[in-house]
Amino acid sequence: MTDKIRWKQGIPYKAAAIGGTATYAESVSAAQLPASLGQKTAAESTSFVLASDQPASVIGDGLSVQATLTVTNGAYTAQDVVGGLITFPLAVRDNGKESILNSLTLIGMTSAIAFELWFFNADLATPIADNGAFALAAADQLKVLGVMPITTDLQYQAGAGGVYAFSQGAWGRQLKAAAGTRSIYAYLKHLSTTSPGTTTLYMTAKYEYIS
Repeated sequence: MTDKIRWKQGIPYKAAAIGGTATYAESVSAAQLPASLGQKTAAESTSFVLASDQPASVIGDGLSVQATLTVTNGAYTAQDVVGGLITFPLAVRDNGKESILNSLTLIGMTSAIAFELWFFNADLATPIADNGAFALAAADQLKVLGVMPITTDLQYQAGAGGVYAFSQGAWGRQLKAAAGTRSIYAYLKHLSTTSPGTTTLYMTAKYEYIS
């Protein structure tokens, strides 16, 4: 009986004649390959181990990113930036990929204040510092990824005299990073003149990788 090449978990071996010993094949000719090399079941596939330094993030994974904003404990002019540029590192799985912003929390104000949070795939041509007037040059308009309204009806006080927290869940906005970066950027825009009553605000964004 002629030895035949058979396959077990994706590895070729020679099935010897009756009474013989099966041995692994050192080489396999094209004629001995299976007709189909498509996707197999787990039992039919060869296992593998990722390198220790290989990123293993997958679609559906994500993370929570916190940003600390240094702000003015005093009155703002309406349409001013609060805290300057906000950077969310690792907001997407890989450079230029996309994620969904599922929820966002802003905390630290001593009263309920309406804001807008503008998202970008890069910083503005002329960055804006805290308390600077928010404005977009023509070159910045295509960087805009979306705008989240931070409304007072979604702000909650942590007890009498406590700080206020804004919480937006299930926002579901898809955001795409620019080529060469995994970061998403943002500016917080004040819609009134009320002082935050503090010099520090905290923002937490929860992203889900989708590409």
